Amino acid sequence: MKQRRTRLLAIAASLTVWLCIGSFSAVAARTDRYPGVEWDRTTPGQAGWSAAKLDQAAAWSQQIGTTAVVIVQHGVVVASWGEINANILLNSARKSLLSALIGIAVNKHQVDLRDTLAKLGIDDNAPPLTVGEKQATVGDLLEARSGVYHPANYETPQMAARRPPRGSHPPGTFWYYNNCDFNTLGASARDLARFGLLYMHRGLWRDRQIIAASWIDDSVRPYSTTDIGSGYGYLWWTTLPERALASMHLPAGSYFANGNGAPFIFVIPGDDLVVVHLARMGAQASSARRDGVSRLQAGALLGMILDAASVR
Repeated sequence: MKQRRTRLLAIAASLTVWLCIGSFSAVAARTDRYPGVEWDRTTPGQAGWSAAKLDQAAAWSQQIGTTAVVIVQHGVVVASWGEINANILLNSARKSLLSALIGIAVNKHQVDLRDTLAKLGIDDNAPPLTVGEKQATVGDLLEARSGVYHPANYETPQMAARRPPRGSHPPGTFWYYNNCDFNTLGASARDLARFGLLYMHRGLWRDRQIIAASWIDDSVRPYSTTDIGSGYGYLWWTTLPERALASMHLPAGSYFANGNGAPFIFVIPGDDLVVVHLARMGAQASSARRDGVSRLQAGALLGMILDAASVR
């Protein structure tokens, strides 16, 4: 486990280097820009946004306990506020980063989504996985459709209460947001905005294809409908085909990374827009904000941001 974690961290470090440095080429001359060590910035007025409405959004974010927000359109920072350089726990938002690392490994033929847990020799603590559970594939794990309902190393009491009985659903047939799946698979706000921008451009960073475009497309395609009315891809939450996610004020064709306490990376390709939201929770937060920001509060904030851009 330690060796696998070290390897993932090494791959993540390499990915960050490519995002931060890269090499300039004719591709960089497109309308969209890519940041170097620092981001290019514009003002809301120059970008056609309402500064007054962004001020209202920033004021609302302070009321709900937001730590940092970064808004990027066409590869340029339109607005940001809060502690954008702070190190904030990402919780489950890290899963979307893990999806990117797996995509790189798949493209290098180091991982096959059809491999089963049995083939890979993966088991769990007592009681061990059953023969049926071991038929779950890597692809099933990515889609949260493994049918493995073994207790996870970490899950909230609410997740434990909702967990289906073991053996109740064969692998690949039922969606359940299950940390057991994600644990088996294995920064700051501006870094997350780079990651969102990489996905916006289907894995291309300037002239280098960091992640296969086909993997990006597969990752953000909904394979299941979730209990919040969204879709779910490969560790990414998505809108459903041709439908906005009204509860999150998210336009159709969008997708997002999300964790407990409301760390979000919203990617809205239709408007060439990335919005990052971070909030402290638990020991990192003040006593009044231990539970972080709710999903609905973050969605309301996104609605105010989109209203400021007049993109809806």
